Amino acid sequence: MSQKRAPDRPGPGSKRSRADPEGLGEGALVPGGIMKIELQNFMCHTFFEVEFCSTVNFVVGRNGSGKSAILMALVIGLGGKSSATNRAPNMTEFIKQGSSWGQVTITICNSNHNHDAWEVELYGSAVLVERKITKQGSKYKLKNFEGKTISTKKNDLTLLLDHYNIQVNNPVSILNQEMSKKFLASTDPGSKYNFFMKSTHLEQMILDYQKLKFQEIKYDANPEVREFSTEKAK
Repeated sequence: MSQKRAPDRPGPGSKRSRADPEGLGEGALVPGGIMKIELQNFMCHTFFEVEFCSTVNFVVGRNGSGKSAILMALVIGLGGKSSATNRAPNMTEFIKQGSSWGQVTITICNSNHNHDAWEVELYGSAVLVERKITKQGSKYKLKNFEGKTISTKKNDLTLLLDHYNIQVNNPVSILNQEMSKKFLASTDPGSKYNFFMKSTHLEQMILDYQKLKFQEIKYDANPEVREFSTEKAK
């Protein structure tokens, strides 16, 4: 997930931070940049929040202090599966021990000064992605820059991620400790090839192509559907 420096432009935003989405100057992010992450009852954290700058961010701490939890929260908060983290078999494992729920809130820059902004009329200068995890499952909320809930559909989160090309399951975007160990230790060409296919997104492209091909074959084999589509087009 790349974070690029935005042009120096003044903006009317009332909520400002080091990663001001309105492009107030040095350190501002362009749309798609991760501005802030907030954890509640997530892994070892009761409450933790951190803002990110537009260049390189370093997280420093002792072993077991919760550094990896930030990376895990990015994956989980943006819709990733627990298996993608190589840390837990199911989502409830991320809830802090002794708590009945956990929550991740990620703020994504969505500056309306840039033509690449997503649904800016609804969300404004930032999109807050909230994922709450309970013993029964997890739920999503997409909020505007003022904290008002706009959507509770995961499909809208998928559209947001696709718009900004944020790939939480891509090992080049997010490379956790376990995956890096396996990659460096592996001498199997097949494993390295699989890593290449995932990182370049070719694997997903092949799956999408196969899905479209199957739908095309199904469409050609069903004259009733074909006739209905033609009539509808008229």
